[in-house]
Amino acid sequence: MTEAAPPASFPHRIGRVAKPHGLDGALAGSLFRPRPVTPTELKGRTLATPAWLALTRADGTETPFRLRRYRFLDRTRVVLHVDGIEDRTAAEAWTGAFVDVDPRSRPPGITDGFDAWIGFEVVDHETDRTLGTVDALRDYGAHPILAVGDPPVLIPAVDAFVAEVRSDPPPGQIRVRLLPGLIDANAPSSGGSETSA
Repeated sequence: MTEAAPPASFPHRIGRVAKPHGLDGALAGSLFRPRPVTPTELKGRTLATPAWLALTRADGTETPFRLRRYRFLDRTRVVLHVDGIEDRTAAEAWTGAFVDVDPRSRPPGITDGFDAWIGFEVVDHETDRTLGTVDALRDYGAHPILAVGDPPVLIPAVDAFVAEVRSDPPPGQIRVRLLPGLIDANAPSSGGSETSA
């Protein structure tokens, strides 16, 4: 059986390689958002079907790898075993690289259902006005936050704001309830400077 080819692109950034882990080429990664972790995933999980991710260097060079196995150390730190990185020396070369995925064929475990919302259209549930697309996810501890449009409008991914999520037809749609002033609160102040993290 021929393994599936890698996705054409990996537009969603989920973490970064912190350092090598051990001597067998494993990578210690740090995820940008905490994940729900099961006891099995703390012991290590081997994927029945390898999943694709990309390691992207600071210069933008993107290299696809098949993820074979992962193990969580806690909710944000994970050890990744990928094909093609077989020893510590090879792993050291990827220190600092970003970990990117395709939301449509995301690796299980190290991603969750919210990651599938990247690229979804966001619509005001009351007015049907299109606000933009989900360009990124942020998380400050309580719940994921959708970053929509540019400059980003930040919308909490909780029932009070998210009225409906439709995955079909592609690219998917999220209908949101906007509190009065939410758009204005997210807008950059006139005459000031905005710093991006």
